[in-house]
Amino acid sequence: MKTFLGNSPWYDENNPTQYGVRAGSRWPHFQNKAPHEKIGSYVPFPHFLASAAAILEADGKDVLLTDGVAEGITVEEFVQRIKDYGPKLVLLEVSTPSIHYDLEIAKRIKGECGDLKIAFCGIHAPMSSNEFLLQNPVVDFVLFGEYEYTLRELVREFQNSHSFQKVQGLIYRDLKGGAWMNPGRPLIENLDELPFYACHFLPMENYRDTPCGLPTPSVQMWTSRGCPFQCSFCAWPQILYGGNRYRVRSIHRVLDELELLVGKYGFKSFYFDDDTVNIGKKRMLELCRAIKQRFRLPWGIMARADNMDRELLTAFKEAGLYSLKYGVESGDQDLVDRSGKKLSLDKVREVAAITRELGIKTHLTFAFGLPGETKATIQKTIDFALELDPDSIQFSLVTPFPGSRLYELARDKGWLVSEDWTQFNGSSSSVVCTEHLTAQDLEGALKNAYESWNRHQRQKKRKKGLREADRSLLKTMGKTLVIRSSYLEHFEEVLELATLEKGGKVSVLGQPAITERFEGNARIQRFFIYGEGFLCEDVLKDEMLEEIRNERFHTVIILYNNSPMETYKEVEKLAWAFKSDQIIGVDSQYRFRVIGEEFF
Repeated sequence: MKTFLGNSPWYDENNPTQYGVRAGSRWPHFQNKAPHEKIGSYVPFPHFLASAAAILEADGKDVLLTDGVAEGITVEEFVQRIKDYGPKLVLLEVSTPSIHYDLEIAKRIKGECGDLKIAFCGIHAPMSSNEFLLQNPVVDFVLFGEYEYTLRELVREFQNSHSFQKVQGLIYRDLKGGAWMNPGRPLIENLDELPFYACHFLPMENYRDTPCGLPTPSVQMWTSRGCPFQCSFCAWPQILYGGNRYRVRSIHRVLDELELLVGKYGFKSFYFDDDTVNIGKKRMLELCRAIKQRFRLPWGIMARADNMDRELLTAFKEAGLYSLKYGVESGDQDLVDRSGKKLSLDKVREVAAITRELGIKTHLTFAFGLPGETKATIQKTIDFALELDPDSIQFSLVTPFPGSRLYELARDKGWLVSEDWTQFNGSSSSVVCTEHLTAQDLEGALKNAYESWNRHQRQKKRKKGLREADRSLLKTMGKTLVIRSSYLEHFEEVLELATLEKGGKVSVLGQPAITERFEGNARIQRFFIYGEGFLCEDVLKDEMLEEIRNERFHTVIILYNNSPMETYKEVEKLAWAFKSDQIIGVDSQYRFRVIGEEFF
């Protein structure tokens, strides 16, 4: 009997710049790619499918595994491959945001590939019920939880008695059309008993999870399964593992498999993508010693910041650690605590500094929409992210997958704004609101966060490219007022550049639009709002002029765009009326000059 295992293609036929990632991802969602590319920069490895295929092979079964996402093939090509192989059982790994797409593919398979049975597995909790089979007759079996051994038993029964009552972790349909759910399967306690992945079926050079430019081709592996921490939003521990049981592979077993793969495929790096790698300091030090003895390759890990200290990070660095990911989620401690993450943001700040000091590149992840989220906490998150200044960053929208505690809370509190599973991707649309914000507010926060990050990156480049004279001038600034006398983007970048170089905060003078755009910005000490129109003495009330004088600013900054210099005479005249110690002008090329010297 032939068994086909698949991660089917998932894409938008009307948008060639998008493709979906599913198997191997804790966060199934759509990714961007160039229209001419088959895949983009992130393609997760299908750990469970590769393990399940290896188990069937070890049991002497005829099996074929195809990862349609990693190969970048069409649905037509995927279905044709099944037809050519001629299996009796097809297992598809599915997910919540792709489930409608997955069901349509299952219908095509049933319609085009002859007499066969279809089984689903993966993180879509609603299918772990009798009702799912009754509502979706195209699906014959659901394998829930950690499914490798469930699949092996299902295939054995398929070949023998067709009696499925004793297969743990299985939901099946009987001959009369009724659906039955068996007891769940215990977790695999001894991970070393699992065979090495069935990589020979897969396009190993196409898998990509390379934080901060980890060299490619790179191989993704696990050293453990599960996580002892209890984040309310995390899908795999709650949905696949049914709890927070943490299990490890022996280090020699992990490195034996890694050595085999590096030798066979010529990988230039490796990445450990456990739920949390750095659990147990003694084990991590042992891992570092073993890697140092056996490999001379750069590598990366998924980690928790509060499980790190200088000794451990130093050991990681000496063993060749190139980059790591830290999940932070929010810049507001109360939101982090309420999510069950139990992560100290002060510890994150400390560890991020040590990580940077040691030269280990850092990727940080944040999400908007945790319970209690407000405009103020969103700004705190953005400010915290910029303060930490990682090498790369990910902002997303909190997506409470059904089966998680966060989903139950959001549903009970009325925070779910949609149960259209196609929207549960977290990369563009929010399916929740909070007590204080709409879903649209959260989507706007995501856009604003990336805009702020991109500006921050541009500022870093500009700061790095500043002439020494400009840098020295900025460091002379004491208490500073920035006049918004140019376009908003110019103003915002000068604001960030000035505060990055001098430290501290500045005050700003401008129209009401700047309060709407920059309310809550941690770089701004005080707003002086004069009304609409071009800034000159006629539009600035005497009371505000006196207020500004009383502040006794050391420096006033005027922004010059590409307009003729004479159009700024009124602004300069007003700036001198503030009685500051110096006036600095900044042109659109970010050149800094003391007014009174030749500017252009």
